Amino acid sequence: MTGLNVLLQAVVAAAIPVLTTVLISLIRAKVSQVAARTENERVGTYLAQVVHAVGTAVPAINQTYVDALKQRGSFSGAEQAAALEKAIQTAKAALSASTVDFIKQNYGDVNAYLAPKIEAEVRAQKQGPSATPAQPPAAVPAAAATAAQGSAPVGVGVCPCLPCCRRCPHAGRATAEAENPGEIGP
Repeated sequence: MTGLNVLLQAVVAAAIPVLTTVLISLIRAKVSQVAARTENERVGTYLAQVVHAVGTAVPAINQTYVDALKQRGSFSGAEQAAALEKAIQTAKAALSASTVDFIKQNYGDVNAYLAPKIEAEVRAQKQGPSATPAQPPAAVPAAAATAAQGSAPVGVGVCPCLPCCRRCPHAGRATAEAENPGEIGP
């Protein structure tokens, strides 16, 4: 049996480094996966905050500024530009400093980023609940694109929007994808 013990010890001695290498690789992959998920959740939170801020700013400015001008019949192009600027400032005030920093780092100018989203929200509110706000710009950072395509925070489904947001362009998407896998686009 001594020969068998020596053989067994040789096999175990050779297997330990291989198993250790595999185990280290698995641990590194898991750490990387957790880090990516954490980044996607952070990006999803930022995007949800933008949707919420814009969705709150537009009706607020409509109620406090635009409606009064329309009643007086003086809602010209200059007043429209002023209303947009007021909506941008209202939305920016609702964003956290970290969200503003994220927008600056990934999209540049915060005002330029918010303006088309506000315009889309105005259009969506004019057309009613079936309207869809504009999609994110084509040059979406990789982390934001991943978050928007399915790695959003738990409880939000495939959309980075808040669960309470009824104007979300992705509303019902998770259900549709479950019913028709592979048939629903981004």
